[in-house]
Amino acid sequence: MDIESLPPEVQFAYIATTKCAIMFKEMDYDKKLFLQFCDEIWNSMELTAVDELKSILQDKIKKDLEPYVKEYIKNSKKNERQ
Repeated sequence: MDIESLPPEVQFAYIATTKCAIMFKEMDYDKKLFLQFCDEIWNSMELTAVDELKSILQDKIKKDLEPYVKEYIKNSKKNERQ
């Protein structure tokens, strides 16, 4: 598969899914469980309005990343002063 020819969103999905597959393999889970996991994600997505799901995910991502972003900014400012 020529990943570079895919739209950026699909490239991201490919990379993220590959990362998840690697994590499953490292935890000794098999392909069948990984595919069931992906199927469950798809089924859950279809049960929720897409805009609502996007909002929920965006809020979760923001909440999870915020402490790291704040720490990065704090360290950047500290390094600038030195």
